[in-house]
Amino acid sequence: MEEILERIKEWFSKGDESSKDIVLMPWEVKEITDPKGEVIGLLAVNPRMPVRFLATPKEKTIRIAVSLGYKTAYLRGLDRLKAYRTALILNDRLELAKFALRGDEDELVLYVDLDKSSLGEDEFNDALSFLFAAVAAISEKLDLEAEISRQVMESLIAMLQERINKGMSREDLLKFLTKRVGMSEEEASQIVSVLTCSSGKGAESLYS
Repeated sequence: MEEILERIKEWFSKGDESSKDIVLMPWEVKEITDPKGEVIGLLAVNPRMPVRFLATPKEKTIRIAVSLGYKTAYLRGLDRLKAYRTALILNDRLELAKFALRGDEDELVLYVDLDKSSLGEDEFNDALSFLFAAVAAISEKLDLEAEISRQVMESLIAMLQERINKGMSREDLLKFLTKRVGMSEEEASQIVSVLTCSSGKGAESLYS
């Protein structure tokens, strides 16, 4: 196994089971091997989260992708066209991540490529946060099942609430959601209002 994969496996595996922040909770890591038994990637899963992370090394980078199990090969013609069109539009809108198709079932994944030579734990954690928040922002645009979209958004709200409790400012939150994740100001403001309101309704306010 490449040294970078060993480090990523360690970063994924450690954490606090009680945390609601995806970068602070432990993930179960499964090794992906080729026919010769060599490790060519990692799959990270957590039963509390509706997403999976994949880490695959390239020549000079490590690709971190987030998957929702959205397999476009089984979509009908117009539905598949809509999914691809949406992904291409969002590729231009998102600052760091891009969509790609993966595997024989044309699974749509969102990924970032990180420099192997300089990658540290902080940059890795930032990438996970960004990918997860971006998926939450686009899940409804891709017409994912309502329950999946709800789970992703609720998980995002819980993650951001925990960060606010640790000192993240309203300004930083808005900047993260608009500049990094690609949300509109209206969408970001709605989430910020939910997080900073005193009613305690939490993510349910987004679905009322």
